[in-house]
Parts: sequence; C-alpha cells; structure tokens
Amino acid sequence: MAAQWKRWLAYAKAKVDQTVDQGHQELDRREADLEAKGKDRAWLQSDRDAPDLDDVRARIEGEAREADARARREAAPSGAAGSPGAGSASGSAPSFEDFDVAARQKATDDRLAAIRDELGLGPAAKDDPPKG
Repeated sequence: MAAQWKRWLAYAKAKVDQTVDQGHQELDRREADLEAKGKDRAWLQSDRDAPDLDDVRARIEGEAREADARARREAAPSGAAGSPGAGSASGSAPSFEDFDVAARQKATDDRLAAIRDELGLGPAAKDDPPKG
C-alpha cells in the first residue's frame, strides 16, 4: 500500500513540475514577443507617469508608418502594390509633419483678412482693443 502511495505522489510531483515548466516557457515566449514588438516602439519602454513630446511624436509617427504599411499590404492583392500611389496620404493616417502650425496660422490670417476686406472693415491692427 505504501508503494502505491509513493507512486501517486511521484506522479503528482511530475505533473506539477510539467505545468510549472510549461508556464515558464509560455512566459518566456510572451516576454520575447513583447520585446520584439517594443523594439521599434520606444514609447512602450518608457517608465514615466506621463509621456513627453518626443514620446508622443514617436508614437504618432510609428502609428502612421504602421497604418501606411497596412494600407500597402491591403492594396497588394489588387495589384496596386507596384504603383507609385499605393499608400498615399489619402489612404494613410497623417504624420506629425502634416501639422504645420505656422502654415495653418498664415492660412487663417489670410482668410480673416479676406473676410474683413469683404465686410469693409479694413485691416485690423494687432494692438487694437476689441470693439463692442
């Protein structure tokens, strides 16, 4: 009777060891996957509470590259992969460089000046206080 009990105990120990080993292998595989995914994603490796401007810029650019690559992969089966327009700006997410604040401000100022001229208000000086 004692020999049978020892045999079952050895079996249970072997099953526990096998389960623990499988858990360690799965954990190692997942850590390797995360490391491979994070190699090109510096913002994932940051340990700060809040991201800084460089982290945000890197994330936006990285996501734009991924979206562009996805668009190219989706366009590839239709035979458009070799065309020069595949993955153009119309089909991909905007990159950080697309947001030129100075150009947008100039366009806004030009539109405002055109509206003021159309209404006959003339050019507004920057030092003039608001009327009304």
